[in-house]
Amino acid sequence: MSQDANRGATVCFLLGLPRSGTTLLAHLLQQHPEITAPPEPWLMLALEAFGRVDHRHPAGTSLIETATSEFLGRIDRAAVSRAFADAAYGAYLSSAGKRIIVDKTPRYWMVLDYLDLLYPEAPHILLMRNPYAIAASLKSTWGVPLQAKSSRSVSLSSLGDLMLRLPDVIASSLADLVLGLPKLAAHRDRRQTMVVQYERLAACPEEEIQRLSWPWL
Repeated sequence: MSQDANRGATVCFLLGLPRSGTTLLAHLLQQHPEITAPPEPWLMLALEAFGRVDHRHPAGTSLIETATSEFLGRIDRAAVSRAFADAAYGAYLSSAGKRIIVDKTPRYWMVLDYLDLLYPEAPHILLMRNPYAIAASLKSTWGVPLQAKSSRSVSLSSLGDLMLRLPDVIASSLADLVLGLPKLAAHRDRRQTMVVQYERLAACPEEEIQRLSWPWL
Protein backbone atom coordinates (compact mmCIF):
# COMPACT_ATOMS: atom_id res chain seq x y z
CA MET A 1 0.00 0.00 0.00
CA SER A 2 1.35 3.41 -0.88
CA GLN A 3 2.35 5.94 1.75
CA ASP A 4 0.47 8.82 0.07
CA ALA A 5 -2.82 6.91 0.00
CA ASN A 6 -2.85 6.50 3.78
CA ARG A 7 -1.09 9.65 5.00
CA GLY A 8 -4.36 11.07 6.31
CA ALA A 9 -5.62 7.84 7.91
CA THR A 10 -6.36 8.09 11.63
CA VAL A 11 -7.87 4.65 12.26
CA CYS A 12 -6.17 1.29 11.84
CA PHE A 13 -7.87 -1.98 12.77
CA LEU A 14 -5.74 -4.69 14.36
CA LEU A 15 -7.40 -8.04 13.73
CA GLY A 16 -6.68 -11.43 15.22
CA LEU A 17 -8.25 -14.11 17.36
CA PRO A 18 -8.15 -13.87 21.16
CA ARG A 19 -4.85 -15.29 22.48
CA SER A 20 -3.16 -14.73 19.11
CA GLY A 21 -0.80 -11.99 20.33
CA THR A 22 -2.80 -8.87 19.43
CA THR A 23 -2.13 -7.27 22.83
CA LEU A 24 1.62 -7.67 22.33
CA LEU A 25 1.47 -6.21 18.83
CA ALA A 26 -0.67 -3.26 19.96
CA HIS A 27 1.81 -2.53 22.76
CA LEU A 28 4.71 -2.56 20.30
CA LEU A 29 2.89 -0.34 17.80
CA GLN A 30 2.02 2.34 20.32
CA GLN A 31 5.68 2.86 21.14
CA HIS A 32 5.56 5.09 18.07
CA PRO A 33 4.98 8.71 19.16
CA GLU A 34 1.98 9.16 16.83
CA ILE A 35 0.10 5.96 17.72
CA THR A 36 -2.26 5.10 20.55
CA ALA A 37 -3.78 1.64 21.03
CA PRO A 38 -6.49 1.62 23.72
CA PRO A 39 -7.50 -1.71 25.27
CA GLU A 40 -10.19 -3.35 23.09
CA PRO A 41 -12.72 -0.55 22.37
CA TRP A 42 -15.36 -2.96 20.91
CA LEU A 43 -16.79 0.20 19.33
CA MET A 44 -17.58 -1.20 15.90
CA LEU A 45 -19.34 -4.23 17.35
CA ALA A 46 -21.55 -1.93 19.40
CA LEU A 47 -22.32 0.33 16.44
CA GLU A 48 -23.15 -2.60 14.18
CA ALA A 49 -25.60 -3.86 16.83
CA PHE A 50 -27.13 -0.43 17.52
CA GLY A 51 -30.80 -0.75 18.36
CA ARG A 52 -30.61 -4.38 19.45
CA VAL A 53 -30.88 -4.58 23.25
CA ASP A 54 -31.26 -7.26 25.89
CA HIS A 55 -34.75 -8.79 26.13
CA ARG A 56 -34.99 -7.56 29.73
CA HIS A 57 -34.81 -3.88 28.73
CA PRO A 58 -37.82 -2.14 30.34
CA ALA A 59 -38.65 -0.14 27.21
CA GLY A 60 -39.18 -3.31 25.21
CA THR A 61 -36.71 -5.04 22.91
CA SER A 62 -38.88 -5.16 19.79
CA LEU A 63 -40.04 -1.55 20.21
CA ILE A 64 -36.47 -0.26 20.43
CA GLU A 65 -35.28 -2.27 17.43
CA THR A 66 -38.29 -1.36 15.31
CA ALA A 67 -38.20 2.34 16.15
CA THR A 68 -34.48 2.80 15.60
CA SER A 69 -34.56 0.80 12.36
CA GLU A 70 -37.45 2.88 11.03
CA PHE A 71 -35.80 6.17 12.03
CA LEU A 72 -32.35 5.30 10.67
CA GLY A 73 -33.89 3.75 7.55
CA ARG A 74 -34.88 7.23 6.39
CA ILE A 75 -31.26 8.44 6.37
CA ASP A 76 -27.82 7.11 5.49
CA ARG A 77 -27.23 4.87 8.49
CA ALA A 78 -23.65 4.08 7.49
CA ALA A 79 -22.80 7.79 7.23
CA VAL A 80 -24.28 8.45 10.68
CA SER A 81 -22.39 5.51 12.18
CA ARG A 82 -19.17 6.69 10.53
CA ALA A 83 -19.73 10.19 11.95
CA PHE A 84 -20.20 8.77 15.44
CA ALA A 85 -17.10 6.58 15.14
CA ASP A 86 -15.05 9.50 13.79
CA ALA A 87 -16.15 11.63 16.74
CA ALA A 88 -15.32 8.91 19.26
CA TYR A 89 -11.94 8.05 17.74
CA GLY A 90 -11.15 11.75 17.26
CA ALA A 91 -11.93 12.61 20.88
CA TYR A 92 -9.75 9.75 22.08
CA LEU A 93 -6.91 10.83 19.81
CA SER A 94 -7.23 14.42 21.00
CA SER A 95 -7.08 13.41 24.66
CA ALA A 96 -4.07 11.20 23.97
CA GLY A 97 -2.31 13.79 21.84
CA LYS A 98 -1.76 11.26 19.04
CA ARG A 99 -2.58 11.12 15.32
CA ILE A 100 -3.38 7.44 14.71
CA ILE A 101 -5.56 5.10 16.74
CA VAL A 102 -5.15 1.34 16.52
CA ASP A 103 -8.45 -0.33 17.39
CA LYS A 104 -7.48 -3.77 18.66
CA THR A 105 -10.67 -5.77 19.25
CA PRO A 106 -10.21 -9.50 18.59
CA ARG A 107 -13.85 -10.29 17.80
CA TYR A 108 -14.02 -7.84 14.92
CA TRP A 109 -13.92 -10.98 12.76
CA MET A 110 -17.69 -10.93 13.27
CA VAL A 111 -18.10 -7.54 11.52
CA LEU A 112 -15.41 -7.43 8.82
CA ASP A 113 -17.89 -6.26 6.16
CA TYR A 114 -19.12 -3.53 8.50
CA LEU A 115 -15.57 -2.28 9.02
CA ASP A 116 -15.16 -1.98 5.26
CA LEU A 117 -18.55 -0.28 4.91
CA LEU A 118 -17.67 2.45 7.40
CA TYR A 119 -13.91 2.67 6.81
CA PRO A 120 -13.13 1.28 3.34
CA GLU A 121 -9.83 3.15 3.22
CA ALA A 122 -8.57 2.13 6.66
CA PRO A 123 -5.49 -0.10 6.91
CA HIS A 124 -5.97 -3.48 8.59
CA ILE A 125 -3.23 -5.39 10.37
CA LEU A 126 -4.03 -9.09 10.43
CA LEU A 127 -2.13 -11.09 13.05
CA MET A 128 -2.13 -14.83 12.41
CA ARG A 129 -0.88 -17.47 14.83
CA ASN A 130 -0.68 -21.25 14.74
CA PRO A 131 -4.23 -22.31 15.77
CA TYR A 132 -2.85 -25.12 17.92
CA ALA A 133 -0.88 -22.53 19.90
CA ILE A 134 -4.04 -20.45 20.29
CA ALA A 135 -5.95 -23.49 21.55
CA ALA A 136 -3.18 -24.28 24.03
CA SER A 137 -3.24 -20.68 25.28
CA LEU A 138 -7.04 -20.77 25.67
CA LYS A 139 -6.76 -23.94 27.73
CA SER A 140 -3.91 -22.75 29.96
CA THR A 141 -5.20 -19.19 30.46
CA TRP A 142 -8.97 -19.60 30.72
CA GLY A 143 -9.34 -23.33 31.20
CA VAL A 144 -11.19 -23.77 27.92
CA PRO A 145 -11.42 -27.56 27.34
CA LEU A 146 -10.47 -27.97 23.70
CA GLN A 147 -9.32 -31.59 23.84
CA ALA A 148 -11.67 -34.06 22.22
CA LYS A 149 -12.89 -36.85 24.51
CA SER A 150 -14.15 -39.07 21.72
CA SER A 151 -12.90 -40.11 18.32
CA ARG A 152 -16.45 -40.29 16.96
CA SER A 153 -17.44 -37.82 14.26
CA VAL A 154 -19.53 -34.85 15.39
CA SER A 155 -22.48 -33.56 13.36
CA LEU A 156 -23.34 -29.88 13.05
CA SER A 157 -26.52 -30.40 15.06
CA SER A 158 -24.68 -32.11 17.92
CA LEU A 159 -22.03 -29.39 17.85
CA GLY A 160 -24.77 -26.76 18.07
CA ASP A 161 -26.35 -28.56 21.04
CA LEU A 162 -22.96 -28.70 22.72
CA MET A 163 -22.41 -24.97 22.22
CA LEU A 164 -25.75 -24.17 23.84
CA ARG A 165 -24.82 -26.16 26.96
CA LEU A 166 -21.39 -24.60 27.39
CA PRO A 167 -20.59 -21.52 29.50
CA ASP A 168 -20.44 -18.32 27.41
CA VAL A 169 -16.66 -17.90 27.60
CA ILE A 170 -16.08 -21.44 26.30
CA ALA A 171 -18.71 -21.18 23.57
CA SER A 172 -17.24 -17.85 22.42
CA SER A 173 -13.73 -19.29 22.32
CA LEU A 174 -14.89 -22.24 20.23
CA ALA A 175 -16.69 -19.86 17.86
CA ASP A 176 -13.48 -17.84 17.51
CA LEU A 177 -11.55 -20.89 16.35
CA VAL A 178 -14.25 -22.60 14.27
CA LEU A 179 -15.83 -19.53 12.65
CA GLY A 180 -13.40 -16.67 13.16
CA LEU A 181 -10.22 -18.30 11.92
CA PRO A 182 -11.44 -18.99 8.35
CA LYS A 183 -13.00 -15.51 8.10
CA LEU A 184 -9.73 -13.86 9.10
CA ALA A 185 -7.74 -16.11 6.79
CA ALA A 186 -9.94 -15.06 3.85
CA HIS A 187 -9.34 -11.41 4.82
CA ARG A 188 -5.71 -11.71 3.71
CA ASP A 189 -6.74 -10.77 0.17
CA ARG A 190 -8.09 -7.34 1.13
CA ARG A 191 -6.00 -4.72 -0.66
CA GLN A 192 -5.15 -2.65 2.42
CA THR A 193 -4.49 -5.56 4.78
CA MET A 194 -1.00 -6.15 6.15
CA VAL A 195 -0.42 -9.71 7.39
CA VAL A 196 1.81 -10.47 10.37
CA GLN A 197 2.75 -13.95 11.56
CA TYR A 198 2.93 -14.11 15.35
CA GLU A 199 5.87 -16.50 15.35
CA ARG A 200 7.92 -14.09 13.23
CA LEU A 201 6.81 -11.13 15.37
CA ALA A 202 8.00 -12.92 18.52
CA ALA A 203 11.33 -13.76 16.89
CA CYS A 204 12.01 -10.41 15.17
CA PRO A 205 9.78 -7.75 16.79
CA GLU A 206 11.75 -4.67 15.72
CA GLU A 207 11.94 -5.79 12.10
CA GLU A 208 8.21 -6.54 11.94
CA ILE A 209 7.19 -3.26 13.57
CA GLN A 210 9.36 -1.29 11.16
CA ARG A 211 7.79 -3.13 8.24
CA LEU A 212 4.28 -2.31 9.52
CA SER A 213 4.85 1.30 10.45
CA TRP A 214 6.21 2.95 7.36
CA PRO A 215 3.47 2.21 4.79
CA TRP A 216 0.72 4.07 6.65
CA LEU A 217 2.39 6.62 8.94
